[in-house]
Amino acid sequence: SSHPPARPPSRRAHTLARKASPGAMATQDVELFVCERWKPMCGWSEGNLLPTDRSAYRVRNSKKSFRTLAEAESALLAPGWEWEEVKDEGGQVLVWQVDSRGQQADGDGWSYSMNFSSKFEGSHKGGGINVVRWRRMVRTQFFPGGANSLIAHHGDMMRTKSSKSSKSSNAEINFEEKAPICQNVDLEAAGRIGCWLMEAVAAASLHDEWCETSLVQLKSKLLERLSEEKVLVKNSSVGEKDPVQVLISSYVSSHRGVTTRMAEAFQKSDPEEANLATRIQEVHARFPSVEREAYAVLAIRRFHPELGCCNVEEDHECEFRPVLCPHEGCTERCSAKALQAHDQICPNKRLPCGKCGEEVRRNEHLVHGLKACPEREASCCFRGIGCQVVPAHKDLDKHLEDSTQGHLMLLMKTMIEQQDMAQALASRVAELEATCAQMNSAREAELRAAAALSALVVGLEAKMVMVEKKAAQDVKAASDKAAEELKKRTEVVEKEAKKRIEAIEKSHKTETGSLRSELSKHGSAHAKTADLSSLRSDFQSLKSSLETRERIESRMSSSDSVSAPPDGL
Repeated sequence: SSHPPARPPSRRAHTLARKASPGAMATQDVELFVCERWKPMCGWSEGNLLPTDRSAYRVRNSKKSFRTLAEAESALLAPGWEWEEVKDEGGQVLVWQVDSRGQQADGDGWSYSMNFSSKFEGSHKGGGINVVRWRRMVRTQFFPGGANSLIAHHGDMMRTKSSKSSKSSNAEINFEEKAPICQNVDLEAAGRIGCWLMEAVAAASLHDEWCETSLVQLKSKLLERLSEEKVLVKNSSVGEKDPVQVLISSYVSSHRGVTTRMAEAFQKSDPEEANLATRIQEVHARFPSVEREAYAVLAIRRFHPELGCCNVEEDHECEFRPVLCPHEGCTERCSAKALQAHDQICPNKRLPCGKCGEEVRRNEHLVHGLKACPEREASCCFRGIGCQVVPAHKDLDKHLEDSTQGHLMLLMKTMIEQQDMAQALASRVAELEATCAQMNSAREAELRAAAALSALVVGLEAKMVMVEKKAAQDVKAASDKAAEELKKRTEVVEKEAKKRIEAIEKSHKTETGSLRSELSKHGSAHAKTADLSSLRSDFQSLKSSLETRERIESRMSSSDSVSAPPDGL
């Protein structure tokens, strides 16, 4: 729900605001988009918007829209702010002006697209499929400064609600009656509390869409919180915790959604907290220091009245009145009672130099003492050759003029010393050159010896290669010869063994045949039994012959393996 436009403060309120903050006033430009749709036979018009479209007047990055310009102006006007009226040359009041900066627009400021978007990014060409358009309008609003602007706005809000509840209206009347004439407070505390309030608005904005109208609503709710009488009663027993901090915590918690509270309940980090630093910068751009100070004044009046002026007289010397530092170049603004403390540390205050007495800014004393003070110590250009005088910078020329003869004597002495040193160095150089020549000759001799040794090593390596080659050839020839002889011996042994085996086999066959013939002749059992012993003896001799043949064959195979030359010979 949007609030009605704020009632312009009275002349007395303007006067008090200027007293509280001399010359302080903030201005800002507010943008508004007017949307239209094209229909055949009807052309472009706000009335052609579809039932599914939002209203004609819209704000960037927001889902909210307004049917009339008055509704949009009311929603875009924060507490205490007023619309600026600019007149053209003819005296006509210019309310909203077309401003197509940052937009791709035609000559009349219209941007075209297929559909509306919250970012309002379109083309400068219409027609075809581009059946919607919008135009960016800009108007300036200003904040006159001082808490009275907020008090007047809050009074309008409460009077608007008086038709619903007479109690709230009476509470507002009491609020305005108890507001002191002097609205001055401690500006250091106001600046600190103003930063708290700005951070609170930024933290609360993380839980809703971020747009101009949302910021206006957040400021209105903050003003309502600061103006509630029950806050003082509720926080009276909080203890040492600052009641302003309690109010801020309650204000931020009231804007948190269910998801955020569940994340905190399960001890999880809020994903929106990472964007808080960026949001603070965005809120800072739309929450000027003059406005923050006005909200801080209300907070101080409610929770820390000791930090504000309680004098009810209109004309008095207020110790909390805002003053500017009188020193040239300093823009510090503080309360009158804090001016002396600031004077002790003001970097732009001019203080006399301890040497020359010239008044120099406090932050420039070091540079002045090193480079600009005429009484600073100067270094004589003849100090390197023995001049021990340390004159002031302003007396340096006089010192050079008065000490010409002494400087010449020092110069002559230095020249003589340099001549002696040059001679000593020349003799030393000659000695070093002779030593260097000797070392060079010795080095050349060493190089020649190294070259001869290298040649000898090359010759020995060549001879070693030849010897190794010859030895390899001799070993190969010897191994071939031994293999040939072994092969011949093996063949001879094999032949002899074959002959022996054949003879044994032949004799065995003969003996076996004779035995068989004898057995056939002597068929009686008695005779067979008598010759059985002789058959057994013949079988044993045959078995021993076969074993002898096997041993000979195994020896032949072992001799073949021994006769083979080993690898590498």
